[in-house]
Amino acid sequence: IASPKCPHCVPHRVPIMSLIVSPIVFPIHPSDLAARGDQPATLRCRADGVPTPTVTWYRDGQPVGTSRDDAGSPRMLLPGGSLVFLRLKQGTDEGIYTCVATNRLGTATSRNATVSVAGKSIQEGPSKEGHPRMAPIQRDHPRGPA
Repeated sequence: IASPKCPHCVPHRVPIMSLIVSPIVFPIHPSDLAARGDQPATLRCRADGVPTPTVTWYRDGQPVGTSRDDAGSPRMLLPGGSLVFLRLKQGTDEGIYTCVATNRLGTATSRNATVSVAGKSIQEGPSKEGHPRMAPIQRDHPRGPA
């Protein structure tokens, strides 16, 4: 239908888009983790938001390298945001971890989680009776009050 002011003009329908956004929330925060060395373990975290947030893990305030950054890394970031340790290492992997989620609307930070790794038992030599003795497992970082 032509307009009386513009006989050559044809009205166009412009689609209306509704933009749905939601702030970043953590339905799953990481929890403290204590595990034996050289064993796999997972720090769970899930961040939801629209647009979908990108998750980065920090250990003692420093970014944690994962297989996303380095194919040879002993840590993997799962699509939902959880951090998988293929083999926990005493000292190297211990510390305070934080899950940080970011999208174009902002950044959100999870609660902290402490990761501690129990060492392997080691033989100290035979006892008087000839049986091997085992040293007790010791923690480098005893867990303080919650």
